[in-house]
Amino acid sequence: MNKNTQKQVNRQDFRYKFSPTMLLLCGLVLLLCLAGVAVSVYRMIANGGILTFYDFLKYPFLILICIFCMVLIVALLIKSQYSLIGYELVTQFGLIKTKYDILKITSLTHERENAKLQINFGEEFFILALDKAWADDFVHELIKLNPEADYSYSLTSAPPSENEK
Repeated sequence: MNKNTQKQVNRQDFRYKFSPTMLLLCGLVLLLCLAGVAVSVYRMIANGGILTFYDFLKYPFLILICIFCMVLIVALLIKSQYSLIGYELVTQFGLIKTKYDILKITSLTHERENAKLQINFGEEFFILALDKAWADDFVHELIKLNPEADYSYSLTSAPPSENEK
């Protein structure tokens, strides 16, 4: 297909924001993976190399698993986002990508206090955790792409204090 004949597709990305606890856990997993690679390489060198078939299975396999886990964690940290591409909602967490047709959305329920959005497709639904900084923009863009979808939001109020009872 020629570049001049390609149709321009509107794309908007909304980056997922991890909590400090999640970032700490990802950092710990990366450190454990690095330690696993280092220990495997040290043991392989200390044993004089790969001498038996068991050594061949054990050390390179452990190193590969640690590298695979590191790639998953780094990909998760780098590419976690919700994207609106044309009339598709794309959720991406690292290497895992899921596409949803925006025109099939029947209703949206936005919990403003918790920054969560429930998206219904008839009987099926899923919940997205949104960043409060861009939650309203994301919902507005979804409604603009599918004005037929019902939209509702909920606000939670603080419990009454002892003086108000």
